[in-house]
Amino acid sequence: MSHHERNHAQAKHINDLWLYLQGVEELKKLEDLAFVFTVARQHHHRLNWTARGIELGRLLRHSRSTITRILKRIAGRNGWVKRDRRWGRKSNVYTPTWRLLKIMAQVKKGGF
Repeated sequence: MSHHERNHAQAKHINDLWLYLQGVEELKKLEDLAFVFTVARQHHHRLNWTARGIELGRLLRHSRSTITRILKRIAGRNGWVKRDRRWGRKSNVYTPTWRLLKIMAQVKKGGF
């Protein structure tokens, strides 16, 4: 956890999740930031979001291999999101990990 992250984690409320995530050192790339924010927003609205490589590639204008690298980077062991297991197999449904859930709990109403 970076120094910036610790300072903001101690704050009582976060006004805007997007702006907060922009300040996190590990999420400097726009692709990572957009993916993490989308997972958080969908989780907040109680929707399952499936990150299909083809759709992400079109949205971010990257190849499938680049999208795979992005997903592996932010969904790693200590990552911001995790892949759900559905029916005993890996799926393309992503949910927030404890790190992101902790930050989301501090976001004021309307900050998503």
